[in-house]
Amino acid sequence: MVLKLAGAFIKVLSILCFAFGTVLALWGVSAFKVDWQRSTYLIFAAGVLYAVGTIFILIAPSPTDSDRLKRI
Repeated sequence: MVLKLAGAFIKVLSILCFAFGTVLALWGVSAFKVDWQRSTYLIFAAGVLYAVGTIFILIAPSPTDSDRLKRI
């Protein structure tokens, strides 16, 4: 039960990271003509958020993990 809730919470965090990263990337691309340095920082921050979201997905326990632990 706890693993399922933890997995769901971590997956929601990863979705939020991807969503906010997409917003930052679009903002960075649209601001490129005005200020290329700020645009570079925004796109880099979006890449960091994508990496964090990917790590969250990789460490999130799957729903079948709790079944495996019950068998042990």
